[in-house]
Amino acid sequence: MVRLIGAFVIALMVGACSGATPATTAPTTAPSVAPTTAPTEAASESAAPASPSASADASACVTVTHALGDSCIPADPQRVVTLGCQTSLEYALALGLPVVGYDVAPWEPLVPPYLEDEVPADAAQLGGCFAPDLEAVKAADPDLIVYTFDNGNYPQVSEIAPTVVLQAGYADWRDDFLGAAELLGRTEEANAHLADLDTRIAALAAELEPVLGGKTVSAFQTATEGKASFFGSESYIGALLTDLGLTLPPDQVGSSYGDVSLEQIGLLDGDAAFAVFGYTDPALAEDVDATKQQFLDSPLWQTLKFVQNDAIYEADKATWGVHGIYWVDGMLDDIRAKVLGS
Repeated sequence: MVRLIGAFVIALMVGACSGATPATTAPTTAPSVAPTTAPTEAASESAAPASPSASADASACVTVTHALGDSCIPADPQRVVTLGCQTSLEYALALGLPVVGYDVAPWEPLVPPYLEDEVPADAAQLGGCFAPDLEAVKAADPDLIVYTFDNGNYPQVSEIAPTVVLQAGYADWRDDFLGAAELLGRTEEANAHLADLDTRIAALAAELEPVLGGKTVSAFQTATEGKASFFGSESYIGALLTDLGLTLPPDQVGSSYGDVSLEQIGLLDGDAAFAVFGYTDPALAEDVDATKQQFLDSPLWQTLKFVQNDAIYEADKATWGVHGIYWVDGMLDDIRAKVLGS
């Protein structure tokens, strides 16, 4: 089964797009070409933010090695376009890059709600993230394109402007962000952003401890045709829950995702649970509520501890189904609201 989170992610996978797990139309892995090694130390150092005197030369560029090869990118880009869904957009914004255009999810919401206030009002929308409008990308006149993953059009995209294809593995949200920052010469900005996030994560962890401390907490998403997927410790969501001091059920430790049928519903169990209900492949035009009801109507549902404990928190699909770095803020807000009511 296609990973429930995979497609949305790497795309927007669901949230950005609307929700949460993987859409079957988007790639479920990082770039189709195996990532090359990270830039050499010398290249990494040269990719550091240019000094005012260096950036004065608009033609100055730095060669970096990314997932699909080498690109000489501007030392001080002035017009940045992001493609491959909202992960690249989130990274560029968090790193202080001047975004003039970005692609969007192919369904609502076009960008996750938590990101709306971060996107420049004058930035152009450049088509859907699975098939961006390359004419619109060209019209945006970028001097740098940041691409989360390759849909097969890297040759055309890289002819428009120097392009960096990020080596996101969608396993560790910190490492993926730092990897992107290194390629873009913005490590200092990334570390500052992460330090701020860690402060907020620690604060919420302290608030959650009296409620969820000492309990196992499951996180999962229901999907098409009576199937579900849990978010294991090696996924973005599982790792963030662990950062918050929460304990995942043993069956969810050591893996990224686990596909579960109605008959295997016990693999979703925990003392408490975050559930993303009703995600379906938008292309199938399924009844979203019906996918949720398949689980609620199962005789096995009432045997689950989080049901018996009345400790199930229905998570926001538009946040839990995507990835990025502002995504962490969206997750913290949703978890606080659902668990603490604030």
